[in-house]
Amino acid sequence: MNRRVVVTGLGAVSSNGIGAEEFFNNCLNDKVNVQYIPDQWRKYSSFNCGIWSPLIEPDYSKYGITDIEKKQFDKTTLLALYSTFEALDHAGVKYSLVDKKRGSYSIDNVDPFKVGVVIGTGIGGVESLISSYSFQILNNAKKKLNDIKNDNPGIADDVQNVDDLLIKAKRFSPFAVSMIMGNASAANIGIRFGLNGMNKTVSAACASGTAAIGYAYEAVKSGKLDMAVSGGVEYLYDEYGGLYFGFDSLKALCRAGDIIEEANRPFDKARTGFLYSQGGSGILILEDYDSAIKRGATIHAEIKSFAETNDAHNIMMIEKSGKCIERVIVDVMKQAGIQPKEVDYINTHGTATELNDEVESAAIEKIFGDKVLINSTKSLIGHSFGASGALEAVISVMSITKKKVHLNRNIKDPVRDLNFVRESTDAHIKTVLSESFGFGGHNTAIIFTEVQS
Repeated sequence: MNRRVVVTGLGAVSSNGIGAEEFFNNCLNDKVNVQYIPDQWRKYSSFNCGIWSPLIEPDYSKYGITDIEKKQFDKTTLLALYSTFEALDHAGVKYSLVDKKRGSYSIDNVDPFKVGVVIGTGIGGVESLISSYSFQILNNAKKKLNDIKNDNPGIADDVQNVDDLLIKAKRFSPFAVSMIMGNASAANIGIRFGLNGMNKTVSAACASGTAAIGYAYEAVKSGKLDMAVSGGVEYLYDEYGGLYFGFDSLKALCRAGDIIEEANRPFDKARTGFLYSQGGSGILILEDYDSAIKRGATIHAEIKSFAETNDAHNIMMIEKSGKCIERVIVDVMKQAGIQPKEVDYINTHGTATELNDEVESAAIEKIFGDKVLINSTKSLIGHSFGASGALEAVISVMSITKKKVHLNRNIKDPVRDLNFVRESTDAHIKTVLSESFGFGGHNTAIIFTEVQS
């Protein structure tokens, strides 16, 4: 079986907008959310960078997610559920409440064994892991410090200063294990909507979201599924700034400079690293073309192909020749049956790191020349890691439907003489290449096209 696979619904939460429509429009309008890191983090380390793009948190109650559930789920699950509700609504998929107490639904008029979930995440419930771990090791220590302070009033202020550094949760969550699990987002989507089809979690670092959409595409194409909830999610925050410091210590993050909104410069010669995003979520509803037509769905784009390669070179560093990136681009076009000249727009990985932008732009120039439109969504929202490819897929699809392409922000002196989008522009986009690369050498690519009857 070799079925056509289409995108019928989109959902997104990013650092510059909540909801796919707002996210896309804010990218078109050059809206960014760049701030200095929390002062609290500076109590533990000094940083080379010092800025980030914090997440705009949605109102989870909009989709019936309760305050109790907000304590039972890691933020990755909450974000994924929020964007799934949005994407299903956008797709016109009807669902019915089955159990109000459990907040469970069933999707109308489908075989639940033919509807699956494939979600990508780089490190899953890491916030919950750190919170649980810090409580376990600090709870008794803080009690002991309090005893010392009470018994030794002369050093009470010094003891209190130490105590203030030892931040922990108010209590240990009995849901810690299920919050930490990497597969929690995908599993909870399946549970929430009663989906009995394949339920997978993909972890391929920064390529996780793109890989998840690709695997969901293959499942629908083969007939294994009729519909899939696919995408990526990430939430990278902890009270100590330890996750941020990990990337900062690698000197992978951009330097703040005098104007922090200009620090993030993908594909510019003055780039200094990527802008750390707190996270986000992007969800795409994929369906078999015939099934989508039968139920009267609005089709936003078609997925023509997915490909992946691996550098097999270094756990953290991209392979300098770019041969595996070139190969994934060639493979994805070959599978789609298209030539380079047919690609109208490339949504790049575009991190603003020295090596990535050099290698990626060289591969693009070699294969496509200098005519194809190029941008980096990360130039506007920073790097959201496992969510990034899924958010970029949302942008890719909406660029087709809206016939608009957002700018590549802060590019003044490009690394190569390519057709970088300097200002958001109208463009009849028929074919988009969206590509993502990840630590561990993961290279992924998807071709989205305008739908032909």
